[in-house]
Amino acid sequence: MQECLEVVREKGELTDGVNAHMVAEFVVAACTGMQVYSWIVSGRKDLSERAVQMWKILLPGIATPSGATGAKVSTRRVATLVR
Repeated sequence: MQECLEVVREKGELTDGVNAHMVAEFVVAACTGMQVYSWIVSGRKDLSERAVQMWKILLPGIATPSGATGAKVSTRRVATLVR
C-alpha cells in the first residue's frame, strides 16, 4: 500500500504532507477490520460497498482534487479486486 501511495505522490496526486507510511498502515488495518465486520453482519456480502465507502471518506483527505476526481471507486471495481 505504501508503494502505491508513493507512486501516486510521484504523479502529484497525493496531498503535500501526507505520510504515506501512516496512511498505508491505516488502510491495511481498516480493511482488515472492515472484512471482519462485514463477515459478521452480512457474510461479506456488503464488503464491496464498505470498501467504496471507506475510499470515498478517505480520498478527499489524502488526494489532490485532481487525484480524487481521477480515482475510480465503484463496487464493481472493488468486487474484482476483493476476490
